Amino acid sequence: MKTSLALSVAVWGCIVSLAGANAGRLVAHWTFDDMPLDGRSAPEGWIVGNWGRRTCAFGSQTGADGRGRAMNVDMTGNFGGELQIFSPAWPMWQQRWYRVSFLLKGIDHPGKINVCVRKIGYPWTMYGAGNTFRPTNGWQRHAFAFCAKADVQSGFGVMVSTGSIGHFLLDDVMVEEFDANPDATVEKNNNPPVAGNLVPSSSCEAKDDNFFINTVFTGEAWSEWQDARPEWIAGGKFGRRALWFPKRPYTAGETVTRPMDVASGQAYTFSLWAKCEEGTAHVRLGGWDGRLNSNKWRFGKTFPVAAQDGWVRLEVTTPPVPEDVRQAALTISCDNGHAVRVDGLQFELGSRATPYAPAAPHELELAFDAPTDQPAIVPWGRPLPLRLAAHAADSPTGTVVHATLRVTAYPNRLVHERRVELVAGGKTHHLDVEPNANGLLRVELVPQDASSAVRCERVLARLPPPRGLGERSRFGTHFRLSPYFIRYARAIGMGWERLHDCSGITKMSCGNPKPGEWRWFDEPVDAVRAAGIAILGLPDGPPEWAHPVDAQGKHHYDAAAFAAWCEQVAAHYAGRIDHWEVWNEPYISGYFFRGTAAEFGPVFNAGAAALRKGNPSAKVVGWCTELSSPDYVKPFLESAPVAERPDINSMHYYFCNVPGDGDTDGGALIANMRATFGARAAPEIWNTEGNLSMTASFYTFRRTPPEDLEEAVAFGARCWADTFANGIAKLFLYSLHNTDRFDGHGLMNLADYDRAVSPVAAATAVTAYFIDGLEPAPLAPPPEGMRVARFRGDDRSVSVLWDDVLVPGRARLDRAALPQGGRLWDAMGNELVGAASVEVGRTPVFVVVPQEQ
Repeated sequence: MKTSLALSVAVWGCIVSLAGANAGRLVAHWTFDDMPLDGRSAPEGWIVGNWGRRTCAFGSQTGADGRGRAMNVDMTGNFGGELQIFSPAWPMWQQRWYRVSFLLKGIDHPGKINVCVRKIGYPWTMYGAGNTFRPTNGWQRHAFAFCAKADVQSGFGVMVSTGSIGHFLLDDVMVEEFDANPDATVEKNNNPPVAGNLVPSSSCEAKDDNFFINTVFTGEAWSEWQDARPEWIAGGKFGRRALWFPKRPYTAGETVTRPMDVASGQAYTFSLWAKCEEGTAHVRLGGWDGRLNSNKWRFGKTFPVAAQDGWVRLEVTTPPVPEDVRQAALTISCDNGHAVRVDGLQFELGSRATPYAPAAPHELELAFDAPTDQPAIVPWGRPLPLRLAAHAADSPTGTVVHATLRVTAYPNRLVHERRVELVAGGKTHHLDVEPNANGLLRVELVPQDASSAVRCERVLARLPPPRGLGERSRFGTHFRLSPYFIRYARAIGMGWERLHDCSGITKMSCGNPKPGEWRWFDEPVDAVRAAGIAILGLPDGPPEWAHPVDAQGKHHYDAAAFAAWCEQVAAHYAGRIDHWEVWNEPYISGYFFRGTAAEFGPVFNAGAAALRKGNPSAKVVGWCTELSSPDYVKPFLESAPVAERPDINSMHYYFCNVPGDGDTDGGALIANMRATFGARAAPEIWNTEGNLSMTASFYTFRRTPPEDLEEAVAFGARCWADTFANGIAKLFLYSLHNTDRFDGHGLMNLADYDRAVSPVAAATAVTAYFIDGLEPAPLAPPPEGMRVARFRGDDRSVSVLWDDVLVPGRARLDRAALPQGGRLWDAMGNELVGAASVEVGRTPVFVVVPQEQ
């Protein structure tokens, strides 16, 4: 069958032979058999909706059936965008179910492919969310199903998208229509129902338990600075301790549990005992499926808890678990003005709570043996300080728990193991464990009798010392302002903080909420600077009074009011914040700046002049365009002279792949941006916001596939190296602004669940240690089959090497070819010694050569 739209519609009504009353009707089918062997364009009727800069060729190869053809997509370059190809549309009807299935195959080692059903043009409506698939070397059939929310006849299609470099084959794409959910094709939850209490540490006995984490992303500067978290204190209803929510004068966020497996079709009940210490508190119990921004399955209920009632039991029952929900995370929150203790948590099958019983008679404690405000990081060469204990949850004190302590280094290498005996309610063990490895380290405490206690797990890291370069650093991010994350950001090599989303303390709406009212946040600013981290402030985000809206909905920005704020904020923080990015992403219509580009020009100019007036030493950063679309600034560049051009040009570039693959010249985009700005181009360009949509964790419960772990570590090294090699002076990774969540905010997060070091953060710290403070060096030809980014400074030169995906197979680096004195390191900071050659994959290796002083 040909791939044309006409023939796709012609098969409307063709019946597919399926068992059961819910038979599918084939409504579209593309086999690609009419594609010529030497073709270089997309199949007939398919639309290429690329954005950014890329090079891509379409061809065909022998199809999956061994006879016809299959579409061959050869993605050889990508910078600032991704490949998007769309099938022709078909008549899609509201409340009908549709199943999209296809055959997929990779050649050599391509990256992941996203397949969904989406509107082709703006606003890019998602009709069927689909999934992300990683092609294998053999043909595999994939499928997803969705229920249409509207009648749609045109302007959409099956979208196949990727930002990764490589080759993949697509064949036999089918769309079937159903009257009901096609159960046979939906990826079901196969978890068996498990009886008993699913909360492993329900008696709250450990002094530090990472089953519970706290989300403190409230948007309130002082609550985030105070970083309120619950504590474990004596005086529980069961056992010795309870989880305590102290009285706070500010919002404390909510406590979230690690996700637990649930069975589809089942209802569960979440219960706990609560005690208010004074007055009447309001305690909310809830939960959801633990997925980012998911509203698929949520539940919750708020209860009044009066002090005079003592311990009271609260419970909430969930709706039945949907078939595609696999896990549940529980939440607990208390209002600010009351101190509350909770104990005896229980999550169980059924529609009502049964008498409390812990999951096991003992609760194990495995913790990083340091103050809780210290990141779980040790420097190279230091042992891991661990604290181990056993507590009685529902057993007499004095009983012995036999357990095994294991340490596993990234990616999956056992580096330490020993047997331990822990006495319930007895001695706490303080151990210094030498892992003989750097980078990510997963520590597990596993009871020999699984019925006696529940296994514990922590992710720690052994990282290089930070360079501490301050303003000279190239490495920046968006960390939430709290003492903990200041320490954490410094420990993973960050030299810059950008005050956008992570904290609004320099935003006009926060610091100038009313005319003539000024609010200052000296304590957090001084703490960041004392840590040796420079700050990029943003004065934008005016309150409503500074951009009134008329009856037609048009925003009128008060440039004079904005200038007054800019002058005040620059003067107040002078010497502490000397770099100011005037506005975030003004090019996103109707969002950060609700006006035209021509209207933005006077506001920018007024702000830039006022910043320099308030602080003559200030460096103005702008215009914060999108890398591949710098033309946004043309209207106000051409309509009037820009008296206050930036000292530094800024742009945003979100990676759609692990950077550094393919044959597209990223430097050409930088040159195009400079050409667009013309005489107003600044000497430096900074990428003040970028990341990759993906999450990865070294925790086993996060179930990150090994190939995704490798991709995350590769990204954590290459996003920096490739950015700087392309002539961009600094990169601010859009991460750490929303922490303490196991969903990672959908991006490569620099902090994992429970504030542990993430795979990206570990590789970032190593990369910063090797290349921060160095200048890009002229590129000599790389070794065969590899890509390279080179850097040079007074004391060392560094080559960052990774596999060239356009060359089949994996490259090997011959140690004899290293420069004299050169040493070879992996992305976790382990020196590679011994072997005559090493394989170079997606994750870079570092060749470090000392320079003569």
